[in-house]
Amino acid sequence: MTTLIFLHGALGTSNQFISLKKQLDRDYHIYTPDFPGHGSKAREDTEFSIDSFVDFLSNFYQENNIQKAGIFGYSMGGYVALKFAGLFPEKVQAIFTFATKLDWNTTFAEKEVKMLDPVRMKEKVPAFVTQLENIHGIANWMNVVNNTASMIHKLGTDHLTATDFQKIQMPVKLARGDKDGMVSAAEISAVCLAIPNATMLTIPEAAHPFESANTFYFLNIFKTFFNYGS
Repeated sequence: MTTLIFLHGALGTSNQFISLKKQLDRDYHIYTPDFPGHGSKAREDTEFSIDSFVDFLSNFYQENNIQKAGIFGYSMGGYVALKFAGLFPEKVQAIFTFATKLDWNTTFAEKEVKMLDPVRMKEKVPAFVTQLENIHGIANWMNVVNNTASMIHKLGTDHLTATDFQKIQMPVKLARGDKDGMVSAAEISAVCLAIPNATMLTIPEAAHPFESANTFYFLNIFKTFFNYGS
């Protein structure tokens, strides 16, 4: 049975995948870890960075005796998966990303950081703050937001390049919703050209949030894509 690892997005947890995992459990051996500092692990002193999350994933492989797996990454999770694959190609069968921002620069990063202000979020998006409180805890949600802002700030200058993408040799599918205002079709297309065995997928009527995509849409795609070479 093929092993899959699902990696959640920034500000989220593995709970994003409960429904999808239930529908795929019979066909795959699925792991859904939470990144350090998220959910029940939320606390102030946790480092948030792509490198630290790659290290976490490497340790997760060792702790669970995983030799090789397919990885599905939503948003930040997809970025971690791509960097991990460049460093440990022997451990990755294939990668499927959805809504993963690939074109990072200082200007875009600082724009995103300004939106990750807990005080402003309480005023502008109180319902989302309540959701974050439920996910990460009332005492810790601000830590998650502030640590995520720090990680995104770093991405402005320390990000994957065309050279990094060219090192990724396994099959990769880069998906975005056609209503995603954060991830452009142009950046996905450019990275598809850089990764030797990558294809692009546009998901209709889907925005950036994972919940905006129809879970059923993923099922047949997964069963075809992650059985590649297995």
